[in-house]
Amino acid sequence: MLIQESFHDVPTKADGNGTMRIYVFHPTVPGYPKARFPGVVVFSEIYQVTGPVSRFARQIAGQGYICAAPSSYHEFTGPEPLQYNAEDTDKGNQWKVSKKIAAYDEDASLCVDYLLSLPTCNGRVGATGMCLGGHLAYRCALDSRVKAAVCYFATDIHSKTLGEGKNDDSLARAGDIKGELLMIFGKNDNHVPPEGRDLIRKTLHEKGVLFSFYEVAWAQHAFIRDELSKGRYDPAITKVCFEMLLELFGRTLKLDLGEHDGKKLEIEDKQTWNLLRQAQLESSKFIELEFMIDSKPPDKLFVAHNQPPNEAYGGCALTGIDLGNHRYLSNLGSILLAFISILASLFLIWRSERKHAAVGRREMQLFLLCFIIVEICEIFTVGGFPLDSAVLKGFSAVHIAAITATTWILFLNALVGFQLLDDGTPVSLGLCLASALVFFVGTGYIALDTAFDWTGEFATDPSNNYRNIALYVLYQLFPLVLLVAFFILETVLVIRVLGEFRPMLYLSAAALLFAVGQIFNYVVSTHLCQASHGKVNGAIFETFFTLLSVVTVWFFWSSITEDDWPMPMGVGGGYS
Repeated sequence: MLIQESFHDVPTKADGNGTMRIYVFHPTVPGYPKARFPGVVVFSEIYQVTGPVSRFARQIAGQGYICAAPSSYHEFTGPEPLQYNAEDTDKGNQWKVSKKIAAYDEDASLCVDYLLSLPTCNGRVGATGMCLGGHLAYRCALDSRVKAAVCYFATDIHSKTLGEGKNDDSLARAGDIKGELLMIFGKNDNHVPPEGRDLIRKTLHEKGVLFSFYEVAWAQHAFIRDELSKGRYDPAITKVCFEMLLELFGRTLKLDLGEHDGKKLEIEDKQTWNLLRQAQLESSKFIELEFMIDSKPPDKLFVAHNQPPNEAYGGCALTGIDLGNHRYLSNLGSILLAFISILASLFLIWRSERKHAAVGRREMQLFLLCFIIVEICEIFTVGGFPLDSAVLKGFSAVHIAAITATTWILFLNALVGFQLLDDGTPVSLGLCLASALVFFVGTGYIALDTAFDWTGEFATDPSNNYRNIALYVLYQLFPLVLLVAFFILETVLVIRVLGEFRPMLYLSAAALLFAVGQIFNYVVSTHLCQASHGKVNGAIFETFFTLLSVVTVWFFWSSITEDDWPMPMGVGGGYS
């Protein structure tokens, strides 16, 4: 698209009577003088409208946007750009903290006024800028007329040091932003350190701002400046970021979406093959089969990056306790409950040991030991510790394998009651341990191979929604079948063999408690996380109700192994 360049001088009053020059980059379509375009305010770095800033504005204008680039230091100097040298750098930095915040805001408002006054503007305005300009684009978005803003490595937002007095209110007013925000930083930006970026992200979350936040690996400050950038300019990353800018502006400024219907977006989480993925998003407890692209071929991973948990996959980010440097300790309640579960299981193992004549005593103790392993893993997986990715994947794989083996042992406890083999014997315990070990090793290997892609046999693919049939069967379907079978077998044993109904109260309560925990895990979790602004999700309740369910199963077992139950007569006898 062709571009016409001009400038427009406007009077200013916020910092004394003066004049601000606005450089205008206007797209044109030959033969269509009445064509209308969105407007974009382009804020410059501390050097005013330099060559790189002008080229940036031309690129945007060439995509069909009227760009207005103000000379920000009109109170101190003319509209000409400063030089990229030490002397002018010092001037720019000094003027940056000498200008009043009200004057910065007036400049932004005047630019928006100018764009909206043009007959060729369609009435929708956005803002963008780099460095100081990134901060000014952010502040421009405080104007409700601004529908979207793209802020490249915005400085001084985290430190509140913009303007006279070095005490701006940009973060404090984040809730005033009504449009959509796109924040872009380099991971190696030493002007905005990791803790500063964390503070910005956290505040935007807490204020309910609609935003995207990108931190580019290896990129430094000023990585989009194509002139005298001290070796920091990265054309490839610059192109990617520009595409993100075009996506946001195209969706919010060019399209006429009309008014929002006011309905809250409901995230679909009921499709069978997405069950594992959604569970990891909302409870940190299930498998995430995600991929990450770097210099190597795509790797299929459980969790590419878990800080804060769930954020990388579009779920409700669990911020919990901020440890600094983009590290969070989340789900502290689940961690404490997991410790309590371990202690409770040890107590029940001790209590079981005292029931010398109870049928299935060793098998029940084996089930409780397996449950302890599950809870140990849960401390590190559901707990949201800032672990190394490989360590987290290891714990996740063991967690999955332990759940499969534990439900198998529980199922075998139901079979023990029918005395197909004498309980507590080396043969009985050996068969239980050996078969459980097969499921543990098999499931664990598949989980690890999926996570680390050792063989490629269990690699997932984005074209089929990252399906992993083996893990789905072993981790979701198989345990569910075992739990249902346990309930049915124990029901038959209690009613048909023992001829009693009282123990069914324990068994039914255990099933109900487990079901309630899963409802919190799969259904309530995301709503709870959003309502608490990422402080807690359904995992704490899932852990709590699962503990209650296991304890109730133990009481059920204890109740049907009391000495006063009659011994069934005939072949296939049961409990005595």
